[in-house]
Amino acid sequence: MVVENGYAYVGHIDPPHGTSILDVKDPKHPKVTAQVEIPHGVHRFTFDGRYAYISAHLEGYIGRIVMILDLKNPACPEEVGRWWYLIDRLDGLEILESEV
Repeated sequence: MVVENGYAYVGHIDPPHGTSILDVKDPKHPKVTAQVEIPHGVHRFTFDGRYAYISAHLEGYIGRIVMILDLKNPACPEEVGRWWYLIDRLDGLEILESEV
């Protein structure tokens, strides 16, 4: 768990609760701001002040991959990236996307 700027960012090991974001500005009355469900839970979690880097086991991959969430707006976390070794994809495909 990381607390920054009145929000607590929690990585859950037990599925399906992957990551919870809590408003803890009033510590006696924390409120769930957002939750990102990850079917098999989170193994590791780190936060750099804007991005959360999550070690997650997701459908379609072998083992855990890195999932990157943009938490600029804590009420609306957005997945902005994934990183894995090519051999971690069950279908053997590499999908590349770019913005122009």
